[in-house]
Amino acid sequence: MLHTRALPAVLSALLLSGAALLIATPASAADSLTLTAPAASSTVSGELRIEGVVDGEGMTDLTLSLAPQSLGECGAPVASTETEVAGGEPFAAVIDTARVADGAYCVVAVADGGALSEVRGDIVVANELVAGSDFQLPTLALPEEGGVVAVATTTVPADAGPLLAALVFGLAGLAAAAVAVFGLLYGRRPARV
Repeated sequence: MLHTRALPAVLSALLLSGAALLIATPASAADSLTLTAPAASSTVSGELRIEGVVDGEGMTDLTLSLAPQSLGECGAPVASTETEVAGGEPFAAVIDTARVADGAYCVVAVADGGALSEVRGDIVVANELVAGSDFQLPTLALPEEGGVVAVATTTVPADAGPLLAALVFGLAGLAAAAVAVFGLLYGRRPARV
């Protein structure tokens, strides 16, 4: 049983030990982590620029990763970069997507030793067909003098793929129709007696 005269001493000891624990335990340097770029559902290639902000005071260690996404779940990171950012200041870092296979990925940001994290999903890496790039289609020209065939190249914008496919299928359809009409007209000749 505690004497009433000892109660103030016990309370003082508890308050002092609680204060000592608060002073000895460092507060988290970061308060929040926000990714601002890339936007969800972006298609990226080459160097992926990741932007955001870590709110708080002081410097914070930040790890940015690219992880494969399957059925809405993020897998283990396949490319990452680490940096130190100042609290309250915007940050930017780059991950080279040429090192990973094309497909759906999550951008994962982890700060303050794992205390804070943010995930941006549905980022599509498409390095094989880079938007805005051109590709060459070989074309044949009529023979020049001396019987040599000159080969020319034509630059076609990358976004012309659907138009070219429609053109090829349309021409193939016309050729098939011409063969069918030719077969109907000349294929059934009456037998001569």
